[in-house]
Amino acid sequence: MGDIEHGTCDVCGTQADLSRKYYRYPVKCDCCNGKNDNHFEYVSYCQDCTPLPLRKITVHLEPIE
Repeated sequence: MGDIEHGTCDVCGTQADLSRKYYRYPVKCDCCNGKNDNHFEYVSYCQDCTPLPLRKITVHLEPIE
């Protein structure tokens, strides 16, 4: 059986048991293993909230020389 994540809900800010919703973006990045062309981020949310895609994402890239 899997572990239950407990922490702060990204949507409402309460302390609760959390689920995760993953969002994938068509960006080749260095932060997501660099093995595919999809960057991903996730939202942790409680049972009372509905997750929404992030309005801002953070992508790590190697500089172009």
